[in-house]
Amino acid sequence: MKKIVVFLSCFILGNLMAQSIKFGVKAGLNLANLTNIENSGIKKGFHLGGVSEFEVNDRFYVQPELLFSVHGTKIIDNDNKDNSIRLVYVTIPFMMKYYIKGGLCAEAGPYVSFNLSSYQGRNDYAKDISEDIAGLDYGIGLGLNYMLSNTLNFGLRYNLGISQVFVDNDKSIRNGVFCISVGWLL
Repeated sequence: MKKIVVFLSCFILGNLMAQSIKFGVKAGLNLANLTNIENSGIKKGFHLGGVSEFEVNDRFYVQPELLFSVHGTKIIDNDNKDNSIRLVYVTIPFMMKYYIKGGLCAEAGPYVSFNLSSYQGRNDYAKDISEDIAGLDYGIGLGLNYMLSNTLNFGLRYNLGISQVFVDNDKSIRNGVFCISVGWLL
């Protein structure tokens, strides 16, 4: 609860400090994995949602986002069958952006994700594992973004999970998601 209050406070403070505001959408490819799982690999997913960008000064901006995002990991079991994990989240990143030169900027900030559904298995048969998955995931996002024009932008970001994905597990299993995105700001 404290983290949500801190996030909302930062969001409101960002709004109050903002000199100009842009709103837009973004979508892209997620290349996700879970740490410390044997025989696991990259699982493709996607993200889609809304963004806003608040100017603090000429080079520093704040960008809160609200995204629907699919994470997980690809697991091939001993019988060479797909036993992948699919995790669906609503993710709220709060990125601080610094424009380095022209349209190129570095971005970093916290995110919080709320689990909507969780499945393990093949596409034709998947078991609901929502009871085993933590309802809240949080971590740090680091990336680069390039504003091609005043509206079109491209981004690369890595979201490093800090919280445990599974509720009861001795291993430290966390989300790791590489995001490639295209956005449009108005």
